Amino acid sequence: MVYCGIYLIYLGKFEPALSVLESIFKIENAKLKAHQLDIVAQTVSLKPDNLIAGRLATLILDLFSRVSTDKFNQTNYEQALELLIRCEKQFVNSGNSFGNLIQMARLSFELGMVADAKRYTDQAKLIQPNHIYVFLNQGWFALLQNDHYTLARAYSRIFETGFTIEVNAVELLEFFSRHRPQYSNVQLLFDFVEGFTYKLSAINVEMGNEILRDLAPQLKTGQMIELFLLANRALNLGERGVDKRANPKKSSNFNRKKRKKKRK
Repeated sequence: MVYCGIYLIYLGKFEPALSVLESIFKIENAKLKAHQLDIVAQTVSLKPDNLIAGRLATLILDLFSRVSTDKFNQTNYEQALELLIRCEKQFVNSGNSFGNLIQMARLSFELGMVADAKRYTDQAKLIQPNHIYVFLNQGWFALLQNDHYTLARAYSRIFETGFTIEVNAVELLEFFSRHRPQYSNVQLLFDFVEGFTYKLSAINVEMGNEILRDLAPQLKTGQMIELFLLANRALNLGERGVDKRANPKKSSNFNRKKRKKKRK
């Protein structure tokens, strides 16, 4: 059965491969017993079952991620979420847990389960409290609640962290654009996060500067002082100060997109 599962992986049939390998996997074999550890000699005594289970665990974790991503790309958010929940129940605190929880938060939000999205973000924060995805999620929830103070606090951390390489700024901007029409009462905050993303990710520094320059006086008169100060910090950063680790995935659509007229 193991070879059957591996052959299905070779054929690119990841979902059937997951079903086959998951059916024969025994999590207890992947865990070491106390008598297998020699702390004094700093050695581990592994049995064949341990080696097989360890390899299977790696394959199954990868398959959960692959199949869930496929479901996400097909906009089958419910099945994508179910797969990751199943993965987390089976592999508690694995090396994939942080990424799984962040994606579970995204999927939960897409399914209208905002409370679950916040809960998964809080769980991810326990694993990596200073990760940019934690700050992005916290900022997003603050935006939806029109909480400009918490939004400024989250984006101040992003300013300090910089847009790291794993963040796809184009996808992030598309996410903002897709959800923006549903929240007419926080358009000013959408302007801020979009301008900030253009500038800090280096995807289009000129557009980011234009948005933030137009926005700054409105933030000041709207008593959003924290966002006003942060917008000015971003404007003063200069193109040379942008974090080059971001390696932004440029899109002609975003680089050529015309700036809309200033909102009143």
